[in-house]
Amino acid sequence: MARTKRPAVMLRVVNLEELRNASKCVQTGVQARRKSPDEKARNARTAHVDVMHITPRQGAAWRGKLEEAERWVRRRGRFPKQSTSDKAEKALYTWLRHNLQRSRGKCPERWKLLNETFGEGWERVFSPGFGEGQGITRAIAAQWDRTLAHAQGWVVEHGGYPKDNKLSGKVERYLYRWLENQLPGRSRFHAHRWVKLNEAFGTGWEKDFSPTLRLCCIDA
Repeated sequence: MARTKRPAVMLRVVNLEELRNASKCVQTGVQARRKSPDEKARNARTAHVDVMHITPRQGAAWRGKLEEAERWVRRRGRFPKQSTSDKAEKALYTWLRHNLQRSRGKCPERWKLLNETFGEGWERVFSPGFGEGQGITRAIAAQWDRTLAHAQGWVVEHGGYPKDNKLSGKVERYLYRWLENQLPGRSRFHAHRWVKLNEAFGTGWEKDFSPTLRLCCIDA
């Protein structure tokens, strides 16, 4: 009985160089999908500040509320109070309180307009003792001033702002993160500190410190 011939199996000799190239392609693809720690940190910071962006409609509504508050204060010669049965007055109080430091609605441009409308230091008249009792002791304030002086000296010496990357030393990274935490919307932001930062580095310094930073603005 004749045997059925099996089809010949064609074996392809794979070149060693081809294997190496294929391995490199796989490794490159994996690396491309991975993000470096620096890139992840950058993305996280950008995502955080993008939340602060407001629309033109929101900006117009904010300006309208400021004008309403200004008329109210001029007419009565005082700021609205929380302990009132007047719903309109209480609403204005809540709005002004929301625009104080450490609040979500706070940004440099808006704070400037508030100061122009009501005068520098209006927040202490609106809310006596404001800024005190928030964990800011004299010792903490003095330490903050020393760190600001240190950061200012570093910028002058190096001709630029500190960065946070692989080439940065411990001192540079510390100063970078310290300055970053002073930005509007961050945990350490305070209105009176922001004034000092602008005096030390100049108005708009935050754009040079972090070119990709997007702060909220009046007519964004």
